[in-house]
Amino acid sequence: MPGSGFARIANILASTKRMSTVNGTSGLAGTSGTYLASLYVTLPVPLSTPVSARNDVTMVSPILENPFELLQSFAEGNPDVRKGDILIVNGIEHPIAFVEDWSFQGDMRIRMMLERPDSR
Repeated sequence: MPGSGFARIANILASTKRMSTVNGTSGLAGTSGTYLASLYVTLPVPLSTPVSARNDVTMVSPILENPFELLQSFAEGNPDVRKGDILIVNGIEHPIAFVEDWSFQGDMRIRMMLERPDSR
């Protein structure tokens, strides 16, 4: 668990999955498997209004190709997390749409934008 004050809010144990590398002969990607087994993150919280609450705009996932709600979560340090990975929190799989470095009070963190499929 992180040793800073950030640990008080980044106390959710998560893991990630990543697609295996593309096979050079067939050009097909392998199956996804556990990549990071123990990553402490903040609870994913909504970053946007749920799609079901809006009638004028439909946000469509480039990964899942269906409507979604955008969430955000933070992790301490600089773990190897990439766009396209899947963050698993409390058994729920969230495709990672975007990852960026996030500095707060001199400490390095990452901010992850996650997709939560619209449950209409």
